[in-house]
Amino acid sequence: MEDRADQNIEEWWIKYIQHVRQSADSPLTGINDYSSPCQVEVFWVKEPIEGQAHVITHDPDRSDLQIIVNGPYHGHNLMEEVSSISREDRWQLEIPPQDYRTPPGVHPTREDLLSTVISSLTNKIEQAIYTNFPSSSYHSPFLESRVLSPPIFFGINIGNISRQAPVDKEDNGDQSTEYSDNKKTGDSEEEKDRNGSESNDQQNDEERHQAVGGFIYPATWVDSAPERSFSEKVWGPPHREDEIILRTDVNGNNFFAFRNGLLSIHHDDGSRVLSLLNTFFGIGILGRHFQWRSLQGRELIGGRMGPDGFKSMSYETSTPSGRNQIFSFDSQPSDYERGLITSDEIEWILRVTEIVDSAPHLGDQIRLHLQAHTHFLDDEYTASFLLNWNIVEQHIESILDRTLKNEYNLNSKRRDDRIGGSHWFISHRLEVAEITDTIDENLYSLLTDHRKKRNSVVHEMEVVSAERSEDLDHLVSELLTRTVNEKLDSTGIAPVQHIARRMKPNTRRGDYNPVKW
Repeated sequence: MEDRADQNIEEWWIKYIQHVRQSADSPLTGINDYSSPCQVEVFWVKEPIEGQAHVITHDPDRSDLQIIVNGPYHGHNLMEEVSSISREDRWQLEIPPQDYRTPPGVHPTREDLLSTVISSLTNKIEQAIYTNFPSSSYHSPFLESRVLSPPIFFGINIGNISRQAPVDKEDNGDQSTEYSDNKKTGDSEEEKDRNGSESNDQQNDEERHQAVGGFIYPATWVDSAPERSFSEKVWGPPHREDEIILRTDVNGNNFFAFRNGLLSIHHDDGSRVLSLLNTFFGIGILGRHFQWRSLQGRELIGGRMGPDGFKSMSYETSTPSGRNQIFSFDSQPSDYERGLITSDEIEWILRVTEIVDSAPHLGDQIRLHLQAHTHFLDDEYTASFLLNWNIVEQHIESILDRTLKNEYNLNSKRRDDRIGGSHWFISHRLEVAEITDTIDENLYSLLTDHRKKRNSVVHEMEVVSAERSEDLDHLVSELLTRTVNEKLDSTGIAPVQHIARRMKPNTRRGDYNPVKW
């Protein structure tokens, strides 16, 4: 009997499509596309309530009027059976990113569309328990129909489509289709999730603590991109972007790293969190040379953290940025690709961050270098150069002070007069540093060249090229790496290894070998 039922469904669809094609002035024409080549795939649930979903495709490499009938299935077997079908080649074809919202960096496929179809089918079957749907043959053979990804569309009917007349004399086509109905019912699961979670939020509220966080940017996954099974796509739980991947601490404050790149610290002082996170990002551009950008105060996300994760309470919307788009999901998946960082790398950077945070002057330089690096990535080469040059001047003063103290036994007053005096400029300090072998002749020549360029920028309004800005950025990265590693010597923490990679495709310093300090 089932074989005969399958055959009846196939015959019904062939007759239906042929009628639509032959009736040029039929109301069905132009509403949904049944032009050749046209394939129909049916998903048939027999129990506890009979219902069918169909998907119409127009694949040029498949024959016209190809009808595939999957089922009949028992409700409890539906997900397992359809999940297996979704892995077949025809359902793994990619679709335009704007047709289905996926996590950034994850390209949608027809499998995602199929999850929408099955979700709609199960919603209609559930509604059928409490709703006496009128006979759809009065207006259309389908209870619901909607375009998925043009020219792919689907429809839902309760009962067996083969028991209806393929075409009715009073047929008005798909005009009765309620395009908003699927959205309404599709959202009902999410609404249930939200309503059901309200009580849990209230129960956990007392356990929550004030937390402030910010996203790694450019957008980055922690450990791996979130994955969802086919059944999860159907039932509608959110993408596991907010899954906690790492729970640890930084300087006595609880620290959480989420799958979507959100880093959160249990602390009610936003400026303190901003400082720690930017130190973290600054270490990242040194040790792994991630192309991260500085976190701005307006990009912080405030909320409360508890056992069930981070609950957002507020974030700045008046001045949108790329980081805000990650949080609000305004950007489309095709807007950018995400990088990847492992939880082990985060753990290592955190431990280095703690050491650097205990040396305030060094922390300031790391964060200033991160700002300079951000300006470079934003094509603001002159601003990047000037900020990095400030770090060079501070560093020359520091190492020269150490040399005069340890090797020449100058007391603090004489050192302050010679190094910090108002009549001593960076040109004088560079001269003394070279004379005392604090820096070598090659480094002296290089820094003198950069110093002259700095003066031309400040006094003659010259601009700085990408190549020169990148040269100085690598040089500062190298000197900060050396300074950080001096702090790490006896800690057991793996040292930072700076790799001078090309920062942009159009710069010439891909094989740059910075002068060692």
